[in-house]
Amino acid sequence: MKRIAFLLEEDDVYSPQGGNSLTLTLHDILHLGLGQFTAVVIGKTTPTPYSGGEFMPIDEPNRKAYLSSLRQAIERVDPKIVVSLQSFRLAMLTKSAFPQIPVALYRHNLVRSKRRISALLFAHRLRTIDRFIFCSDFIREHFEAQYPRMAPRCDTVWNGFDLQTWKPATQALRDKEIVLAGRCHPEKGVEEAALAIAVVLSKRPEWRAAMFLSFPERFPALFKILSTIAAPFGERFILHRDAPFDEVRSAYEHAAICLVPSIWEEPFGRVAAEGHLGGCCVISSGRGGLREVSADTAYYLESTTVPAISTALATIIENPELRADLAQRGNERANHLFSLQQTTAHFEQSLFSILKC
Repeated sequence: MKRIAFLLEEDDVYSPQGGNSLTLTLHDILHLGLGQFTAVVIGKTTPTPYSGGEFMPIDEPNRKAYLSSLRQAIERVDPKIVVSLQSFRLAMLTKSAFPQIPVALYRHNLVRSKRRISALLFAHRLRTIDRFIFCSDFIREHFEAQYPRMAPRCDTVWNGFDLQTWKPATQALRDKEIVLAGRCHPEKGVEEAALAIAVVLSKRPEWRAAMFLSFPERFPALFKILSTIAAPFGERFILHRDAPFDEVRSAYEHAAICLVPSIWEEPFGRVAAEGHLGGCCVISSGRGGLREVSADTAYYLESTTVPAISTALATIIENPELRADLAQRGNERANHLFSLQQTTAHFEQSLFSILKC
C-alpha cells in the first residue's frame, strides 16, 4: 500500500471538537478507507483526533516552528503523495522541499483575485502543484477563470455522506419545525434568519424553530442578539451551541424545513446537502455552490433580507404539497449524488492520476 500524507494548516483541528467542514470531509473519506493508500494526517496536537487514518500530531508554538516540524514529519512518513488541505502555501513549500513527491491541493474555498503582478507570480508558482481538487464546480470554475492554464490539473470532488446513517422521518410524521445549522457568523445570514423566524412564529403558534450554531464565541455580540430575538418564544425557539452532529442530523431527520440563508458565496453548501438527506424542504439563498447542491429541489430566496426570508417561510408553511414535493425530490437527488463511496472513489482516482509510476 502506498502512503499518503495530508497536511493541515497550523490553526486547523483534526477533531470533532473544533474541526471544520474540510477536516470533517477528510475524516469521512479516511474512515471509509482508501483502497490503494494508507493515510497519515499531520496537524496540530489535539486530545481527541478523529478516527480513521493515522494521526501525527505537531505541538509547536508558532508558524515557523510548525513548518519546520511539518517538514520533518513528511521525511519520517516518506509518502508517495502529499495533499495540502486548503493551503496553497503548504503545497508550494512542500513541493519546494520535496520536488520528487507529487503534491495535490484539496480546496474548499474560493481563490481570491489578485493584482496583476501578484497574479503572475502566483500563476508561476502554481505550476509546481501537480493536482487541484475542489469541493464544487463553482469554486473550480472560479479558479480556472483566473488561471486557465491550470484547468487540465483541476478536478471537482463533492462532499460525500454515509447514506446508511441517515434515517429521515416520513413527511406525514414531520415536526412543524424550522432548523438552521451553521457557524454563528454574520455572513451566514443568521441574524436576518432569526428575525424572520420570529415574524413567522408570532403568527404561527403551532410552529417552532431551532438554530444549531457553532463557534458562538467568535461573535459573542451576535449570539447575544440572537438570544434576545429567540427569548420571547421560550421553548418554541431554541439556540444550541456547538451541538454534536448526531443532534443536528436528528433535527434534520424530523424537521419540516431546513433554512440556509447564507449571504456569502458558499463553496459547496454542506448544510443544504444535509438538509436534503434529512428529508427537509430546503429554503436556500442559492449563493455560490448552493444551487449546485440543490438544483431545482430547493425553494430559493429572492434576497437575504428579513422580509424575503419570512415570506419564503410563510409560503412553504402554507403550501404543504409544495413542501413535500421539494423535500422528496431533494432527498432523492442528495442520495443519488452525494454518497461517500462515490466521493472516496473519485478522490482516490484524482490522486492516483498524479503518481509517476
